[in-house]
Amino acid sequence: ATDVLKSALEGFNGTIMCYGQTGAGKTYTMSGGRQSFKQRGIIPRTIAQLFADMRNLSDRDFKISVQYLEIYNEALYDLLDITSQPHEINIYESARGAVTISGLRSAVVRSEAEALALLFEGETNRVIGEHQLNRESSRSHSIFTITIEMRMPGEAGELVVSKVNLVDLAGSERVSKTRSEGLVLREAGHINKSLSILEQVILALSERGRDHVPF
Repeated sequence: ATDVLKSALEGFNGTIMCYGQTGAGKTYTMSGGRQSFKQRGIIPRTIAQLFADMRNLSDRDFKISVQYLEIYNEALYDLLDITSQPHEINIYESARGAVTISGLRSAVVRSEAEALALLFEGETNRVIGEHQLNRESSRSHSIFTITIEMRMPGEAGELVVSKVNLVDLAGSERVSKTRSEGLVLREAGHINKSLSILEQVILALSERGRDHVPF
């Protein structure tokens, strides 16, 4: 995570993604446990490191904003604004090839405490469920995005913008083991389908000379 954040402060976008089967501890890895400060996950540690680095870069002017997106049963939800509806949130690709999400709340934060408060607020709005292998299984994918806007020193005052995406994926499931039924079974179908498509995208990106990437 340190290297990804360092690159972001140099103007590069970065993503940290936690992937695995259900019950493997992905959400714990990304968000951590609330019982102890030592058990904090990658997202709280990244937030803390960002504001620490900002203090050491006092010659730059920073503006930090966060977004928290949930993908549940192939619908988009804003974890920082539960009043919004899925049809109000859209993903599109700009003319420059940048993937943009419209209708998603972007909250400006001025301290580590403000950013953590929004993270914890969003976590309480996530969909969780119970099955045979996990009493508190995340039934959705979530993306916590930190946008860093930096006004560089000098007469030109160049504006550099980068993003760090922190992704907690729902776990892949074998229905024969989870014994899912009803809504939980439907959720498992959407989760497994989306993870399969993600795998295809990653494989396509890793192939040299590949003309088409399926996303």
